[in-house]
Amino acid sequence: MPGPILVAVPLDLDGQQLMGAFGSARRDKFVGTPTFGFWVTLMAQDFLMPHIPRIDPKFCCFGLRVGQSKIHGWGLYADQDIPANRKVIEYTGEKISMMEAMRRQDTPFLFVLDDLWMIDGAVRGSGAELINHSCAPNLVTRIVKGHILFMSLRPIRKGEELTVDYNYDDTDETMRCVCGAPSCRGTINIKQPIAGGLIAQSS
Repeated sequence: MPGPILVAVPLDLDGQQLMGAFGSARRDKFVGTPTFGFWVTLMAQDFLMPHIPRIDPKFCCFGLRVGQSKIHGWGLYADQDIPANRKVIEYTGEKISMMEAMRRQDTPFLFVLDDLWMIDGAVRGSGAELINHSCAPNLVTRIVKGHILFMSLRPIRKGEELTVDYNYDDTDETMRCVCGAPSCRGTINIKQPIAGGLIAQSS
């Protein structure tokens, strides 16, 4: 069964085009609009990783740990205070072609790197693939020289769960949000244009 595809668009190094996380309005150019809801992704995550996931410290810039998430399943937590505007972890995995990605639509951890390549976080992932959605995130994602980086939006206290705004496009299937943030918009989909850009994504 095909599942949602995580997508991202390269961003400028000047920080003026920081976005929520994995995607953009270009996603249907690559793989088409997902046909299943967010719950499919979450169920797939539990199926693919029934054991306690690991974090690869080579791709972390701060102490992080895996723990049960209050949002869903496993999540990543800060194991030390993290300043704002710092690289926290890199999203890694197997680099695959778009054709191969079409054959792997049952994995929830496909992340578009550029027009030709995707990263499958289910294979040799750094642990960043565990980061959950929130409408009040403490991370943003940008792509720098072929690397998918998660950056801190604000100071993050030790013990906080790391989150990003998945920013689903409002033309995608509506997906209910369960982040629990006071500012939760009720869906993972963005309901109005984002200042400075369009941008959507998926988990």
